Amino acid sequence: LYIATGMVLTEKSILRRKNLRSDYFNIYGLAKIRRGQLLRTSQTLEREKMEATMPAIELSCLRYRAQKEMRVEKRTWWRHEESEERRLILSNLVEQNKAPDSQQ
Repeated sequence: LYIATGMVLTEKSILRRKNLRSDYFNIYGLAKIRRGQLLRTSQTLEREKMEATMPAIELSCLRYRAQKEMRVEKRTWWRHEESEERRLILSNLVEQNKAPDSQQ
């Protein structure tokens, strides 16, 4: 799954790359379904059997995708956290502005 340097980009090679990409997503879909089955089966023996039957490419795709999702979650989590803090600060400022008015 790599493009060699100096490879001539023809219509055929572009199609091949598209196919590789779609294959990856199809494999990922299969792996996701399989993972769902793995998570549902509580018996460790069954789970181990399932993991043993899952091809290496499916596992690697799954691992890659999971890492990607984790990175995205982390990024959005920080953004969310930031906005939470900002909201708190703003609400505190608003309350502080209200306080002197009520004291007068």
